[in-house]
Amino acid sequence: MNILMGITGSIAAYKSLDLIRLFEKAGHKTAVILTKGGSKFVPVLSLKTFTSRGVYIDQFDENTDQPIHINLARWADIFIISPASLDIIGKMANGIADNLLLSTFFAFDKKVVIVPAMNDKMYAHPMFKKNLVRLKKLGIIEIPPRSGALASYDVAKGHTEESSVIFEEVLNLDKYSNKFKGKNILITAGGSSEDIDPVRVISNRSTGEMGRQVALAFYRQGAEVSVISSKNISLPTSIKIISATSLDDYFKAVKKMMNRFDIYVSSAALSDFVPKKNNEKIKKEKFNGTLKLENGIDILSYVLKNKKKNQIIVGFAAETNLKDKDIEKKLKRKPVDYLFVNEISEKYGFGDKLVNGYIIHKNKKVILSDETKGNAAFQLTRFIVEG
Repeated sequence: MNILMGITGSIAAYKSLDLIRLFEKAGHKTAVILTKGGSKFVPVLSLKTFTSRGVYIDQFDENTDQPIHINLARWADIFIISPASLDIIGKMANGIADNLLLSTFFAFDKKVVIVPAMNDKMYAHPMFKKNLVRLKKLGIIEIPPRSGALASYDVAKGHTEESSVIFEEVLNLDKYSNKFKGKNILITAGGSSEDIDPVRVISNRSTGEMGRQVALAFYRQGAEVSVISSKNISLPTSIKIISATSLDDYFKAVKKMMNRFDIYVSSAALSDFVPKKNNEKIKKEKFNGTLKLENGIDILSYVLKNKKKNQIIVGFAAETNLKDKDIEKKLKRKPVDYLFVNEISEKYGFGDKLVNGYIIHKNKKVILSDETKGNAAFQLTRFIVEG
């Protein structure tokens, strides 16, 4: 893929070096348009070290036969402006083309991504918001800033998104749409941990990766996404993350948001059994070899019992043996709208392992055979759209 990077005047410009490196390392070709403001923050020589197709600054180069902005617009598959300053975004929204970056933008008819970087007061200004809305209506994709340290030393929203997140989102632009625009999605991810005593816990192998990919699949299609997770998972800042550890933490968070979601996805591996907690560490010499367990709160059953008529519930079943009879029994006990069934083995299951299983909805089934979690999550969203 040919990636054109636009770099504008912002202290965040130094991050563009890391982003270019990620694209080049993954086998993509990059070229850079550097504004005069951008050149104050990142040296041309540094950019030339990383990019494979050169750095462009001057709109009028006597050494070229064709207009540079037209050549670059034809060459590139995607145009990313990162960081994108307030003045560049304002000019883009109002038809001003007074430098090479802007001229190329108006000649470019493929996907454009902007990564704003500015002070939080500037990002919140009504005129800036108006310009941002205007660009989004044209199909331009914003990767919003997150809260972090600004040039003013304040910690607020305006800090550019992490390079790894930008990289992942750019490579998944083909999955962006507005199919879930206006919908609120609540997802549980990771696995709960239950205290045995102040030192020991009982837990499981869940990494939260499946829940992360489901969150990304809905987010990329315009949904408002909230994730309750025990794991520190990397997601765009627009996705709300609620921390949880124990089964009780998850339950309280789900109850609080019960009336807010349109779709609930129960992808977390939550404890079926909860130990009776000892307030002091159990001494080895005093342990009798028996750990007392009791049934934990069944959050999915609670959601099914209390859901509104139009709410959609997605359940997950991680099984070492995919026996149809067992799955049918599970569906009778918990009649979810969609059931995502995944095999757990050496090859399939937790972390970055592949997915092998299927999704059931009424009498229809989508087979998932050696799928990545990202592809499986996207197929889930597509299945829900199709109904």
